[in-house]
Amino acid sequence: MASSKRASYLSLIRLQTLEKARAEMAIASLNTQLLAIADENDALLKMQDDRFKPGADLVPPDMIIKRLEMNRSRTNHLTDQVGAQRKGLLKISRTLDVLNNRLRAHENDLTRSDAALEIDEYICQLAGKATN
Repeated sequence: MASSKRASYLSLIRLQTLEKARAEMAIASLNTQLLAIADENDALLKMQDDRFKPGADLVPPDMIIKRLEMNRSRTNHLTDQVGAQRKGLLKISRTLDVLNNRLRAHENDLTRSDAALEIDEYICQLAGKATN
């Protein structure tokens, strides 16, 4: 029974660890997308500034503004997703901590009960020697 409880805790901990890794990867992916949008916005602003330089390729300003607005809405959406993913990651981390604490408490209980059994055996041996 004790080993099955320990095995259950270990399997739950493994699952939560995998879930935590998945959430971290999702956050990293979203942050990568946010960085790509920021880089694109920098390039668009540079294009807008370069319009006034002689010999520069002309990109219509309405296209630049339209793309910047689209990127702003994508950024807002991705930022909301990152917030939700971080909230989920925090929940997973807390669950993982609770499982680790429960496993540690279970192992401590097993150690204490083993020590109590050894003490009982020793006392019984002493009592047996005293009656002889």
